[in-house]
Amino acid sequence: MRWLVLKKKYKAVCFDMDGSFFQNIKSIDYLCMANKKEKELKEIELMESNNDVTWIKSDYLRVKLLKGLKQTRVNESFKNGVKLNNGIRECVESIKAQNMKIFLITSGPIDMAKIIAHEFSFEEFTGSEYELLNGEYTGEISNHLDGEEKFNKLKEFCKKSKVKLKECIAVGDSISDVNVFDNCGKRIAINFSNALINRSDEYVATNDLKDIINFFQNC
Repeated sequence: MRWLVLKKKYKAVCFDMDGSFFQNIKSIDYLCMANKKEKELKEIELMESNNDVTWIKSDYLRVKLLKGLKQTRVNESFKNGVKLNNGIRECVESIKAQNMKIFLITSGPIDMAKIIAHEFSFEEFTGSEYELLNGEYTGEISNHLDGEEKFNKLKEFCKKSKVKLKECIAVGDSISDVNVFDNCGKRIAINFSNALINRSDEYVATNDLKDIINFFQNC
């Protein structure tokens, strides 16, 4: 007797970092706070909320607050100050159980992305690279991942993993994810901004990633 084997429609999940793993705070903000720049950070946040600066400009302003911070403080900051959303490990394990690969592509600091990716065993990761001199951040960005660059990285990861873009599920929260969302086969907006309205298949506001596990089932 022959059994009908259904081919899986989706083979990979591409996560953004900040909305998915950190809620109501940018990952870079933890590094700003580690460098004791809370006051200056609040001023930037106010400018961004008032639309006085774009999200890209605010990233550059935030990175300037890192000048003099030692790179070795990143792991220390992560262990002592970072509050992650709940259910990350369970969500990742559920995805992996379906033989889907997991990519992490963020406009946030690659040093933070590296910690997340290693902690939860992602296949690929990337993020914005901040300039270093003698082990300290200079306050400059050497490579910033805007929306277009995030999409370019996704294409690279998909090619390397032999996954088509339409076989990829995107999880994100903001305007930086628009290009990725517009080209993936399924989209999940989590803790989302208005930029993703009418661009997603699912919309969820949560601090527990177990709440999105069902969106990956039987995909």
